[in-house]
Amino acid sequence: MFTRMDHVAVCVSNMERSIAFYHDLLGFEQVFDRVFTAGMASILGICEADVRVVHMMLGDGVIELFEYRTPAGAPREAAPQWAHGITHIGLRVEGFWAAYEALCAHGLHFMGEPTEIRPNVWVAYFYGPDGEVLEMRELPKAE
Repeated sequence: MFTRMDHVAVCVSNMERSIAFYHDLLGFEQVFDRVFTAGMASILGICEADVRVVHMMLGDGVIELFEYRTPAGAPREAAPQWAHGITHIGLRVEGFWAAYEALCAHGLHFMGEPTEIRPNVWVAYFYGPDGEVLEMRELPKAE
């Protein structure tokens, strides 16, 4: 059956802005960029589609960015973190406070305060360009 998780997908309003965010600020590498039409329409069960898909990779993890041109993309209703469904994309970080300060310097908005959730494990939630929630988490170094 299933062997591993492959990727997480995010629908974006401006592909170039999102590529810059994930590459320049978070260190992802762009590894795929393609436009899908009839095949995507078939998957979605609609008559027509024009969708740019970009894969951004960090380590073994992939975020798949979708920019819908047809049908036109639309903002999602904002939901609290405790609403059912996917709530955030978790990213591991080394040098939590330096990363936090760098993101703040770029004007990123954090949901709350950075918190030591258990001894030596720091966590903060921040927002991506289309309101997607990302978690930065640093774990203690192995002895």
